Amino acid sequence: MNGMTLLISVGELSGDVYASKIIKEIHRRHPQWRIAVLGGNLSRKAGAELLADTVSLATFGLWELLATLRRWKGVWDASRRWIMENQPNLVIIIDNPGFNLRLGRFCYQRGVPVICFVPPQVWAWGAKRARTLAQVTERILTLFPWEGAHFTRWEGRAEWVGHPLTRLVPELAYFTDPSHREKIVFLPGSRRRELLAFLRVLAPLLPALAKRWKGMEMAMVLSNPDFREIITRILPAHPLTLYEHGSRYEALRGARLCMTTCGTVTLEVAFAGIPQIIVYRVSALTYRIGRLLLKQRFFGLPNIIMGREVAPELIQHTFTVQNALRAMEGILEDRDQRQQEAWRLATELRETLSFGDPFDNVVRVIEELYDE
Repeated sequence: MNGMTLLISVGELSGDVYASKIIKEIHRRHPQWRIAVLGGNLSRKAGAELLADTVSLATFGLWELLATLRRWKGVWDASRRWIMENQPNLVIIIDNPGFNLRLGRFCYQRGVPVICFVPPQVWAWGAKRARTLAQVTERILTLFPWEGAHFTRWEGRAEWVGHPLTRLVPELAYFTDPSHREKIVFLPGSRRRELLAFLRVLAPLLPALAKRWKGMEMAMVLSNPDFREIITRILPAHPLTLYEHGSRYEALRGARLCMTTCGTVTLEVAFAGIPQIIVYRVSALTYRIGRLLLKQRFFGLPNIIMGREVAPELIQHTFTVQNALRAMEGILEDRDQRQQEAWRLATELRETLSFGDPFDNVVRVIEELYDE
């Protein structure tokens, strides 16, 4: 396995976090391997050659995609050229199915093996992508133990490797340190449009919260440093402690409540044992299409996994100042009971999704594949 050349493709911040851990583990075990990445700064800092910053292009929805379509085409053209010129031994696709399924098909046609880590949630969005993924990949490495059956029915080779958050999120004791000041933490997502929709509700909500819960710190986690200017411009008069994404777990210490945008971060908050309200708002057309395609009742990952509403959801037109304030008051006024429920949920989720070290498991599969 000397002289291996790998390409890793991600499209969002959570995928960049996972890729960076895989890159570090590969470099530790195989320092001579060359790794290129379509990703972000975390993967670059881990030691990969950054071919394109795809994390900054993360979108959700039709109109959001159209706004970045030209830049995605540039990434696609550059990716094809790089693959044809460098003939990598393996391509690893992580999440981002809109781009990565197309990339996987291109690699398959050229005889380049593909491993998928974090496959699209076909159990929530339907089975069409499962068939395509099964056809173009050598292995599909799943985060959830029940996912594999959706791919093996199409003769895909699926293997559960555990959920990365079981290793990334600290244990409950870290977040329950009584020396930390109580706070409400806002996590508005990694996309600019998500942030703007979030802030439209937060701007009038913050004064009401500050008046109702005097002495409670208000904090926000920035998924992108560039968001700081937007937040300070839209919320100039509100005392809000801002944390960088890399300090998000520190931000959650002492938190009594989180308002969290749909995505992986909802599972991080659940793992931390913190009560949360899950929110999301997109364009009306995007929402209508998504609602038709979604096979699940819920949007938030903790609710989907548990099959019940363990965290209230305010989605689209229900994400208003009045509804948010009512939901937050309901949790904070019954804080002890809600906290106990959140701790029990965290323990159950961690037990359900743990399976050794997921990043070590991914690298082991890569090694096994090339020992065959």
